[in-house]
Amino acid sequence: MQEHLLTEEHRMFRDAFRKFAEREIVPHQEQWEKDGIVSREVWQKAGAAGFLCMDVPEEYGGLGVKDYRYHVIVAEELARVGEAGAGFALHTDMIVPYITNFGSEAQKARWLPGLVSGELIASVA
Repeated sequence: MQEHLLTEEHRMFRDAFRKFAEREIVPHQEQWEKDGIVSREVWQKAGAAGFLCMDVPEEYGGLGVKDYRYHVIVAEELARVGEAGAGFALHTDMIVPYITNFGSEAQKARWLPGLVSGELIASVA
């Protein structure tokens, strides 16, 4: 993403996610590739740090941030470290918005907190 499109908050978020990727993703990539699965632990750490489902409303555990630049930053930083298999974009950008935007209140209350925290992982079957 072009630098002039970022605010200072975006830059701080990028720096935080970059450090997260270097600390929590890069050291494990080879093992994940060998195992064919990304550890749940990294999902939970990403959720705890606020890197999953940033646009989910606060009442369901999200940050309530409606700014797609944060999603682009995560995608760019994952690409920077060569991580294509983590699945954060599929989870955060493709599946969770269906629940956020079209789910009933009961469905949102049941699923969104776990999806935001990384306790639950959304996928396409």
